[in-house]
Amino acid sequence: MVTSFCLASVIFQANGEIVCIVAVHPPEIALSLVPVIINTILEEHGFTIDIVGFVAKDNMPKSRIGEKQRLKICAAWLNKSL
Repeated sequence: MVTSFCLASVIFQANGEIVCIVAVHPPEIALSLVPVIINTILEEHGFTIDIVGFVAKDNMPKSRIGEKQRLKICAAWLNKSL
């Protein structure tokens, strides 16, 4: 279920918190996905997320070959421009 709505995700640590940024479509379902995302990460990877943030499907920075640009995403989060 989550994978059909979550188009891309990135997890990183910033300011002592573990942040998960998720690109979703449609954006109206974002809040209902928070418990599913947190539980899935806990069950599959054994750690908890402090913050879950959402971006529109076209706002996840990617390289010209389609790879997620983790450093740009983290910097945008820290600059509050994501």
